[in-house]
Amino acid sequence: MTELDDTHVPVEAHDAEAGLALVEVLVALALLALISLLLVETLRGGGRAIRAMERDFAQLELRQVREYLEEALVSALPHAFFSEDTSATLPLHGGRQSLAFVTNHTVAGQYAGIYVTRLTLRPGKDGLSDLWLDQHLYHRYSTTDYRVSPRVRLLRNVARLHFRYFGATQEGSRARWHDTWRHPHRLPDAVALVVEFGKNDPRYWPVLIASPRTSP
Repeated sequence: MTELDDTHVPVEAHDAEAGLALVEVLVALALLALISLLLVETLRGGGRAIRAMERDFAQLELRQVREYLEEALVSALPHAFFSEDTSATLPLHGGRQSLAFVTNHTVAGQYAGIYVTRLTLRPGKDGLSDLWLDQHLYHRYSTTDYRVSPRVRLLRNVARLHFRYFGATQEGSRARWHDTWRHPHRLPDAVALVVEFGKNDPRYWPVLIASPRTSP
């Protein structure tokens, strides 16, 4: 009896095995494509979730800054202090990109008391600016900073910022908005702060308007 080798296997058997192997490869490729698609969608979803979380944290930080600034301005006091620009005593020294005033509201962790508070826009990175807070305890008859608090950066990557001041600059005159405030005796009726951030920055700053309680 003669043994059969592979050369005697019918052609139909070879074709069936080749067809089965091709189907398996196609099924494996389809599964791989499906898994890849699911992985890409998962990564995209994770990226969106991370970006959403970053936006939420950024907005939370903005709310904290807004709450501090609003409370500090509402608590502004009509105490005169020495203005660095005019060498005169003013209750509030306001410019378009800087503001100095006296308040009894301070950042968390600082000593309680009355503080001269300065908000200043300074150069930052990539052509943008940062808003900085400086405070020192109020001392009416001294130009020397006493017990200076650490400088705090309130906002970073600011593209545009300006303060505006509402009030009457002369007795009997009509109150209106001003770009500066240098009145020697009175606080403005309201202070507005407009902030815009850099391109592609998701943060949004609604116009902040605060009215000192001691305004006449």
